[in-house]
Amino acid sequence: MGLLGLVLYEMATRHGNSHYNSRNGLSPSFNRLVGSGTYALLQGLLYLIFHGIFGDVVYCYLWPLPIHIVVFASTGWLLRKIGFWKY
Repeated sequence: MGLLGLVLYEMATRHGNSHYNSRNGLSPSFNRLVGSGTYALLQGLLYLIFHGIFGDVVYCYLWPLPIHIVVFASTGWLLRKIGFWKY
C-alpha cells in the first residue's frame, strides 16, 4: 500500500513544485527506488536462471559473480532505453 501511495504521489506531483524534480519530472529518491527495484528484479531473474540450470551449488563457485556486473550495467541501459532515465 505504501509503495502504491508513493507511486501515485510521484505521478500527481510530476513536473510540479512540491519537491525537487529530476529531468524526468520525478524526485531523485523515487528514481533511486525504481533503479534499485529494477536491479533487484534483474538480479533475481539471473539467480533463478542460474539456480534452474546448475542447482543449489551455483553460488559456491566464483564464476557467476562477475556476471553481476552485466546486471548492474543492464539496469542503467534498460531504464535509459525505455526513457525513464533521461541522462
